[in-house]
Amino acid sequence: MSAVPQRILAADVGGTNCRFGLFLPDAVGWQLVAVGSHASSMLYQEQDFLAALAVGLDVHPQNGDALAVALAGPVANGTACLTNGRLRISAQKLGRIWGTSSCLLLNDFAAQAHACHSPVGERASYVAGPQSPGDKDGGRAVLGAGTGLGAAQLVRVSGCWQALASEFGHTDFAFVGQEEQSFADFLCARSGLPFVSVEAVLGGQGLAHLHEFLSGERLSPPEVGANALSHDSPTLRLYARFYGRTCRHWILSSLCQCGLWITGGIAQANPHCLYSSSFHDALLTPGPMQSLVATVPVRLLQDPHSGLWGAAWAFLNRA
Repeated sequence: MSAVPQRILAADVGGTNCRFGLFLPDAVGWQLVAVGSHASSMLYQEQDFLAALAVGLDVHPQNGDALAVALAGPVANGTACLTNGRLRISAQKLGRIWGTSSCLLLNDFAAQAHACHSPVGERASYVAGPQSPGDKDGGRAVLGAGTGLGAAQLVRVSGCWQALASEFGHTDFAFVGQEEQSFADFLCARSGLPFVSVEAVLGGQGLAHLHEFLSGERLSPPEVGANALSHDSPTLRLYARFYGRTCRHWILSSLCQCGLWITGGIAQANPHCLYSSSFHDALLTPGPMQSLVATVPVRLLQDPHSGLWGAAWAFLNRA
């Protein structure tokens, strides 16, 4: 591992917002001392990104900097592109322009996975399951819906934590019963696609479509959250059921015996959907694996800067 940097500049680039954070070391570890933000739609290439970072954090390049950038999209060979945006960047170009050889580029949910073992992961709120895991060294997983939906795993390999990104949000959603199938038909008619993905159900637009399907009322995702997820409503009950079922599927797919951390703007802004009986009933649906799911702690990452912490922790814990 290279020398410890003097400061870590972190970024969490989502489909809607790009958050920046400045981490400095202190006597007990690292602290997030400054944050900034920028609209992701205004970022196109490395120069745009670094200019926004410099303005957002009021920083300029210096020796010892490290750049840790989490981006909502696939990362391959040191290059990443924003799935729901235009930004395309490479770690090599970022480092060359900023003047550092310490640059890490990773998927945003790989960063969220690393956040599970950062200070914000330790402070996450209890949602379901046991208060503490039976296997503290077991695998961890994270899942969250916002503009889209992401999921990742965190596993221990040769003593180091390694994040495994996924495209779970683009897998087919499992609908059950006539009402749910009618909603699936509604979504297919809207999209023109023959199937409905998990992201299309739980992501922001999916939430808006669900509310319209149930009420006939067209609202933006934030408006649906404020009007239908803040209290018991048909939209909350069905959305919570979908979220609980998706969490159960990801627990079984990832075997995250140390716990599942839920993140993403929708749950963070509307935690009531995770504490609904509809969520818990779907999470613990009777079946052969119900007892396994019941042993997994489920928590909510409420810190809006968890992606920044995860990016910084991924840099500090890289092999």
